Amino acid sequence: MRLAVASMAVAWPLLASAASEPQPIAALQRLDGESLAKAGEVTLRGVVTYHVDRAEHLVVQDDSAAIWVQVAAADPPPAGQLTPLFPLPAKLALGSEVLVTGRLDRGGYAPRVVAKAIEVVDQPGRPEPQAINLDRLFAGVDNGRFVRATGVIRGLRSGERTIQLGLRCGGRDLGVTCLRQAGQFDAARLVDATVEVVGVVGSIRNPRGEFLAPVIAISGPDDVRLVAAAPGPPFASPLVPLDRLGGFDPDRNPDHRVVVEGVVTACLPGRLLVVQEGDVALRVQPAFDEAFVPGDRVRAAGFIDTSRRVVSLVGAVVWREVVAAVFPLDESSRKG
Repeated sequence: MRLAVASMAVAWPLLASAASEPQPIAALQRLDGESLAKAGEVTLRGVVTYHVDRAEHLVVQDDSAAIWVQVAAADPPPAGQLTPLFPLPAKLALGSEVLVTGRLDRGGYAPRVVAKAIEVVDQPGRPEPQAINLDRLFAGVDNGRFVRATGVIRGLRSGERTIQLGLRCGGRDLGVTCLRQAGQFDAARLVDATVEVVGVVGSIRNPRGEFLAPVIAISGPDDVRLVAAAPGPPFASPLVPLDRLGGFDPDRNPDHRVVVEGVVTACLPGRLLVVQEGDVALRVQPAFDEAFVPGDRVRAAGFIDTSRRVVSLVGAVVWREVVAAVFPLDESSRKG
């Protein structure tokens, strides 16, 4: 990757006066407080590692770090339309080497650049993504970095603006997000499959700008590569009795689906099922919005979740076995 990057020895207070020369992104990221407020107009040069048409941001990375660059402004709800800040170059694409001029902004979590101009200077292609470091990722220190992660897709949901994939990676649950306009995903092919994802690190934060969790933002379906297909159809997964779901099993693969069965005792469509067998009840998060009623006997194929004090099932495909109520009636109810 050919990058023209100024020396890291540039003093931060001189950044504003040297705006015509590209500054290292790492130096821009380390500005805080009064230094950030006085930075004024900045210039950086790097390669575009995240870019989606009609998106609010792109990401630029140089040899020192990466940074989110705002290129459009979102109208207030409910309209939610995006207004470009300036005309983007026709040649702008993933892997473009660009010269960005703009204003350094505190951002929602990490500093970003609000661009006023972008010039495409070369087309070297995206750099090799770094292997993900989960400890750094969940500490929130790799914001913007172009990374790769391998794991099992445990769910896929479409929202109003984004498509969310749940990736089980190194024993941790990691959100992967893609803007809807970037393309569609084949849930039947991806869920329970092992994949490699390449994308840039983003963050979930609270209104105070405090880091809560990482996300990986991808530029489209091509950033998800199939490594190994799912072990089989959902209901071909091992059947596990409810009272053994959280028990010891040396042969169970904790990343892949299991199947449970029982009677529905409560349902919030698309959000929650409670399934019971004997004296044991299980919380199930369904993958779809289908409604069930107490008394339905169901099978659920999903992923074991141990993040709560009691084991639950998430991303579950649920199949109704019996529609009629199966609760036994006592003598008093018969007389009524």
